[in-house]
Amino acid sequence: TKEAGKNTTTNYDGDAGAIYADETTLSIKNGATFTDNNASYGGAIYLKQKVMMSATDTTFKNNRAQVNGGAVYSYYNESEPEGVNEIRLLGETSLEENHSGQDGGAIYRHRDGLKRLIARKNVAFNDNSAWEDCIAIEPEDEETHKENIETTNFTGSFQYAYNNYDVSYRAA
Repeated sequence: TKEAGKNTTTNYDGDAGAIYADETTLSIKNGATFTDNNASYGGAIYLKQKVMMSATDTTFKNNRAQVNGGAVYSYYNESEPEGVNEIRLLGETSLEENHSGQDGGAIYRHRDGLKRLIARKNVAFNDNSAWEDCIAIEPEDEETHKENIETTNFTGSFQYAYNNYDVSYRAA
């Protein structure tokens, strides 16, 4: 288990501006702030595989990914299908003004690399951006969204809020 406090800074080969996590439980809490981090993938955090990440009362602001996942990138290795990640956004967590050069201004799911994304009702997505704007939600993801996403605070008002500015569920 890793715990991150305020202004965590490390880097791993162009992936993850702040934290690179692989096969672990990552607990981020107590007002942790990820601001102005930059990486190719996962401006603030890169989840490789088998990571259970929870962020409580955490701020992700102005993080940048050159490619995907302005704040968080969740990877998937097809040869390790049981290695999917889980993200729980709790409390007053906010993802704001994050940007991706391609997809997932706040959060990017690489293929099937995210088993579950839970965002409780006080979680806010604000002013995130990505190169490409709206992507329709895949029919198989609709039920997952209805069960796990409680917040209605999104950058754009798109059905199921998968608007690519906030969360990308693109399978490419």
